[in-house]
Amino acid sequence: MKKDDEQKLRLSLSVRGYDSKPSGNEVGQILFRKSELTAVELFESIRHGHASCYLFSAPEQFGLRDKRKENYIGTQTLFYDFDKVEESVNDFVGHLKFRPSFSYSTYSDGTDGRHSFRLVYCFEGIIYGMENFEAAYRKIADLNGFSGLLDARAANQLYYGTTSTADTDFTGYIYSPADFGLTLHDTPHGTDTGVSDVVYDFRSKSIGYFLSSHAELALIHQQVQESALNDTGKGYLTYPEHYYKVAREWSSRWMDGELVRKKKRVPKGERKLNLFVRGMVFKTNKPDITYPELLYCLTYEVYHFFHNEDGKIDKKVIEETAKGVLRSDSTVQESSKGKFRVDKEYWTKHGITVPEARGMIKKILNKEEFYNHYNSSMSVADNIAKFQDEGYRISKSTVYRYLKEDNLLKGQSVSQSKDNNNNINTYNDTEDPIAAKVLEAIRNNATATIPEIARTSGVSEKTVKRRISQLKADGRLIREGGKAHGKWVVLD
Repeated sequence: MKKDDEQKLRLSLSVRGYDSKPSGNEVGQILFRKSELTAVELFESIRHGHASCYLFSAPEQFGLRDKRKENYIGTQTLFYDFDKVEESVNDFVGHLKFRPSFSYSTYSDGTDGRHSFRLVYCFEGIIYGMENFEAAYRKIADLNGFSGLLDARAANQLYYGTTSTADTDFTGYIYSPADFGLTLHDTPHGTDTGVSDVVYDFRSKSIGYFLSSHAELALIHQQVQESALNDTGKGYLTYPEHYYKVAREWSSRWMDGELVRKKKRVPKGERKLNLFVRGMVFKTNKPDITYPELLYCLTYEVYHFFHNEDGKIDKKVIEETAKGVLRSDSTVQESSKGKFRVDKEYWTKHGITVPEARGMIKKILNKEEFYNHYNSSMSVADNIAKFQDEGYRISKSTVYRYLKEDNLLKGQSVSQSKDNNNNINTYNDTEDPIAAKVLEAIRNNATATIPEIARTSGVSEKTVKRRISQLKADGRLIREGGKAHGKWVVLD
């Protein structure tokens, strides 16, 4: 138990107040609005004639038709209704073991010389589920010894307000279930305050409002979409041994000279299974993911990446999927991965484009892999033979180029190396004049087609294609922007 003037209480409050008990016609027209108020604000609203009820799965503003047991979500307040009691409200609460957060006499107080009043107990979190509601309601009544005096305890009960002249008692106490020795049953909605906020909004608010009002969980969604990569600090990230990522499909088209990518939404017929698989990826990447976190992530997926015009993937389906994911002990298939991913921010600071950076990184990693296999105590020829035995694929020309770049030919001239090793080519003017011609043609016209490069360099298109493949494999050449509208970039 505590006093907290800032604690917000969630409940449904009538839009208008009533100076006296509403008539039959007025009762049918009462509209409720989902509200958040402090204990003081709720107390004052009731004193101004506002009726109240608990939390229901209903629109932001709703009438009696939506205030049904089957729509009941939970409550952060418990109202106890007493009618025709001998004691006044102030005398009655004076000897209770647990005094209410506040109490007030009702419109019918004093009828036939007897008293009618309500006691209100406020909680720091929402008590979810009908079973928990009944357990809490009964426990407080038993501890205070007034079970036999209660007039009503239905979860869908409507509680009228009162007048500003009513007899009242206000303590401002905010209770927790533990104060009464209550052990609440676990529900899909959870029981603690943090969980309650998320799940309550999911159940009672629009999807758009839910996602925007809990934007802090968007970071969780961003993190669980794929396994964490390893930052090398060198401008690229490497993939973990086991890598999982949500598979997304994109379409690309050129518009006004720019390549525009658009996400493809999951079509009908694949949605439920696809949503479950995505949930499993989320759980795999974050094994301690909570129910509300998973609920948010799945809702985000449906809202942004699924065709759901028919509304078939509704809140019930999302909740069932989340519960199924948390119960499941199955595994998901690992995702395909490359050798590295470019750290865009790192290279942007250095004025280098992503395609240029990718080529540079590829060249660095290829050379690192080469030296992992290369044995400096062996001759070049023996190393090449060893590479073949190990299944390590690398061209002879690349071997000699790496060694030449790092001055590791040990006095053996390039021409000697070439004489001793047939078909060895390195890409410069003297060692591979054809490759040099291809590169020169590309430098002069970055958007040149294969036929144009062939005409300019004076070699066949087949030879151009073969040389370009070699240059790309060795990290000397990349294609930026696709085949149709892209350009060549030479990485010297």
